[in-house]
Amino acid sequence: MHFALTLPEITLLIAQHLDQSDLTICIRVCRAWHQTFIPSLYRNVVLPPEPHRIHLQTLVPILHTFQHCIHSLSFQINIATPVWSFDNCVSLRRLHMSFGIATNMQSTSELPRFLANNGRYLTHLTLERFPRWTMHEVWTSLAASCTNLQTVELWNSALDTENQASLWRLCSNVQHLVLKNVFLFTNADSSAMATVAFSRLKSLDWVGVEGVSLSFLCTEVFPSATALEFFRYSCHRQGRIENSHQIDHLCQGLPRGSFWKNVHSLRLDGILDTEFAAILRHLSVPLQSLHASCSGFGGLAMGVMRERGHFATVQGLQLTQTFVESQMVQEILESCPVLEELAAPQLYGRDVVSGRPWVCRWLKALSVQIVLDEEASRQQAQVFERLAGLVLLKDMHLRSNFRSSAKPALDFRLERGLNLLRGLTKLTRLVLPAPQILGEEDVEWMVEHWINLREIVGTLNTTDACLEMLHACRVVNPHD
Repeated sequence: MHFALTLPEITLLIAQHLDQSDLTICIRVCRAWHQTFIPSLYRNVVLPPEPHRIHLQTLVPILHTFQHCIHSLSFQINIATPVWSFDNCVSLRRLHMSFGIATNMQSTSELPRFLANNGRYLTHLTLERFPRWTMHEVWTSLAASCTNLQTVELWNSALDTENQASLWRLCSNVQHLVLKNVFLFTNADSSAMATVAFSRLKSLDWVGVEGVSLSFLCTEVFPSATALEFFRYSCHRQGRIENSHQIDHLCQGLPRGSFWKNVHSLRLDGILDTEFAAILRHLSVPLQSLHASCSGFGGLAMGVMRERGHFATVQGLQLTQTFVESQMVQEILESCPVLEELAAPQLYGRDVVSGRPWVCRWLKALSVQIVLDEEASRQQAQVFERLAGLVLLKDMHLRSNFRSSAKPALDFRLERGLNLLRGLTKLTRLVLPAPQILGEEDVEWMVEHWINLREIVGTLNTTDACLEMLHACRVVNPHD
């Protein structure tokens, strides 16, 4: 056994499951462990925003010695940043840099040299809070040095016109591009962006970006992005919806290009039902995932999904805070055979009773408010019977809100048909729709049949003995 624990292959496997404190202890066990665990200890480095001078004196030589082990590095740019002297980060793949309150032009003067030495190793780059006054040399060095990037993320930043050409050149060969709350200063749409062919781009997150219109994306950018599979657009910026009319340009640009031929996943916030219908109508491949929360998604878009055969292929639907009605939710459950995740506003028991059986046998996560009426007993039995068929279900979120709190809710007691759900053996999380009055036999049944259950969210009006029984089986109830 002692010999086995000195093998590098085994110790490296062990290191994947240890945190920093455990690794610090392991390197002190013996010389073999020290040599093996050191790379894991310095694999992910996050530097404090303003390290104390005494800490810097200790930190800099240590990090410099083990810079070749660093795989992920995150720091805030300042004059005293200890990484400026690094010139051999051969393992560095992920870099996260951000500007702070004290960051100024002098702070960034050493950044081009650092990028020239190490930028070629990077595959994932995240830039945060880069201000408009960022030196041109910083952006040009980013574009010139980081030539093997697969993912670029730019958050809460602003770019002048002269720096945008470097940004788009930096992103020209990436597969994943994320822009969130970015202001592009320009009098018109950036011609520099139009000169770049985003031929390798697979996913684009365009959230709260100002300065480049959607019509420009459609006519000048998307036609070259032939590999695009996922597109996220949101006109939300700092909690507000702005310029939602720009989505019209997206719809106008759809027929002209072939850039939707590989798109199978969409996340679109704050747009109208008619606009959703137009977008879904122009998809060339079957839809796999749609996130439409906080939008006008409704009957028109549902009709297009039905007509274009998207029900047969969709695996994930996020439809909370939309105009999706109860009958539409029932139609989804009875028409989407490969659906794995569904979040919808509400489902009435009467629609379950009058509807067809559910066919979504692959469903693993369900979040919907189930509302019963005066025929609660009959409806509950039918709902439980439908839920019982979802044998792969892991997360069942049967939330409620104040508007329906006075109406009957599902009752999770054996006398009300709880035993119908005995097949949900994979269930790990249950969010109850209303306060439940559970007896010991009800809790014993849950513990016995839902062996993977780890969390019950909701108010349980039960005995201390029942709560102890849940705790003994590692079931957490935040309302205890």
